[in-house]
Amino acid sequence: VNPLHPRLILTNFHVVRGGPAFGQKTRYDSELYARFQYQRPFRCTILAADPHSDLAVLTMEHAESGLSADEVVGLRVDAVSNFRKGQLVLALGNPYAIARDGSASATWGIISNIARHPAPPEDEQRGTGRTLHQFGTLLQISSRLELGTSGGALLDRHGRLIGITTALAAIDGYEQSAGYAVPFTPGIKRIIDDLSHGYEAEYGFLGVIPDDAGPHKLADLPGQRTSAAEITDIIRDSPAADAGLLRNDIVLEVDGRTIRDSHDLMREIALHGPWDPTRQNAATLTVLRGQPGEIVPVPVKLGKWPVRDESGIATMYRFPQWNGIRVDYNSARSRYFQPIRHGASFQRSVLVLHVDEAAAQQIQPGDFVSHVNNKPVSTPHDFHAAVSDFSGRPVTLRLVGGRDVTFDE
Repeated sequence: VNPLHPRLILTNFHVVRGGPAFGQKTRYDSELYARFQYQRPFRCTILAADPHSDLAVLTMEHAESGLSADEVVGLRVDAVSNFRKGQLVLALGNPYAIARDGSASATWGIISNIARHPAPPEDEQRGTGRTLHQFGTLLQISSRLELGTSGGALLDRHGRLIGITTALAAIDGYEQSAGYAVPFTPGIKRIIDDLSHGYEAEYGFLGVIPDDAGPHKLADLPGQRTSAAEITDIIRDSPAADAGLLRNDIVLEVDGRTIRDSHDLMREIALHGPWDPTRQNAATLTVLRGQPGEIVPVPVKLGKWPVRDESGIATMYRFPQWNGIRVDYNSARSRYFQPIRHGASFQRSVLVLHVDEAAAQQIQPGDFVSHVNNKPVSTPHDFHAAVSDFSGRPVTLRLVGGRDVTFDE
C-alpha cells in the first residue's frame, strides 16, 4: 500500500483524451506517463476530465515516480488570478515532445488580449456543441505556442502560475503567430477544484434565449454604455422564470462583472455554477427593465447546464446512492433534456441518472422525480435532504407523469 497521498497534475483534456481512468479496470488503447526533470517516466490515470473547459486532472503514484515526498511537495504551485493586457509572461511547454529528459522549454511574450474567442476545435465544428472557450475566456499571448505546448504553465514575472497554455485554439483560418492560455479566474478555479476531487465539472444554466443589445436599447443609461445582452425568450418554470426575469430585460452585469453581449452572459452564467444551498451561491443579475429603464438586481438560483459528452468525465460522485438510485439536476444530461425551444417547459424535478439492478424493477434512468413523500424536490440537495427526513420509514417518489414508486427502507 502506498502510504503517500497521490499528487495531481493539471493538463488539457485534448492531450489525454482516451487515456485510462483512475480506479477503473477497463482496458484502454493508450497509457499516460509523466516525467519530471531528470526523472524516469511514471504512469498516470485520469481522475476527472471536462471536455467543455478542455481541462483534465491526472493522478500519479509516488512509488512509481521515484520522487520523495519532500520533492513532490516542493513542486506545488499556487495559482493566482491577477493578470492584465500588456503583462509580461513566461510559457513552459514541450513542443513536438522534444524534451525527453522532462525539462520544459520556455518562451516569453506579453498578454496581447483577454477574453478571446478561439476557433472551434474540429469536433466542435462537426456540430457536437461549443466549448466554454467559444464564449470568450482565453488569454491571447504574443508568443507563438507550437503544437505540443498544450498543458504547459503560464507564469508571470514573479514565477506565479496564472494559466495553462493551449495550442488547440490556433488552427487554420485564425492567427497563427499567437498563443492562447486558459486563465485561472475564480470560475476556472472552481472547475479545477471539482476535477481535483474526481467530480464532474458543473456549469450554470439560466433558461433563457439571449441576444445582443445595441446602443439604441441603452439610451436611458447614463454614461457611454453601448452594448449588453437582451433576454428574448424564457423557458417556463426555468431558473430565470422562477427568479422573475422578463422578456426584453437587458442584462448589464452578472455578479458585478460587465456584460457586453450574449457571449458574456453565457460565459458568466456557466462559470458561476448551479445553485448549491450549502453555499447559498445565487447569481445576481443586474438588469435594465422597462421604459424609461429601471435598473433592478435579480438573484437567480441557477440550474445545471446539460452535459453532452459524459464518457470518462468523472471517477467520483458528488452525491451518494440512495436505495440504488443516483440523481442529478433535471437538466444534467442533454440526452434526457428537451431541446430549448419556444414554449418549452422546465420541470421542477431531479433526474434519475443511474439505478442498480434491484431498483431497476421500479424506476429507470431518465425518469424524473418531482416529490418525495409529497415534498417537492428540484435539486439533488433537496432529494437527499428529503429522503433523510424519512429514514427508516417507507418513501414514495412521485415521478413526472404522475406515477408513484414506494421504497421500504
